[in-house]
Amino acid sequence: MILRKPLRARLAAGHPWVFRDALEPFAIAPGELLTVVDAHGRFVARGWSEGGPIAVRVLTTADEPIDEAWLSARLADAVALRDRVRPPDTDAYRLVHGEGD
Repeated sequence: MILRKPLRARLAAGHPWVFRDALEPFAIAPGELLTVVDAHGRFVARGWSEGGPIAVRVLTTADEPIDEAWLSARLADAVALRDRVRPPDTDAYRLVHGEGD
């Protein structure tokens, strides 16, 4: 996927979406993992495709594989964060809320 808008800084700052109009035209099935690059072919982000106006839901802005080890590490980070901020008398919480997590 090739960006046609200058979104590198916004994505690096944590924005979780790339809208369809920010990309060169493409055909890819919803749910597929993909790599977003700038007009010079430099890595920008990796995410999964979405069928609506949000074309890419960003999973990472690091050039790393999205695999079982990546997912395990991200889930462990989510557990550690919630362990630090949840009240001690809480018996349930949402581990992952959305692409911002």
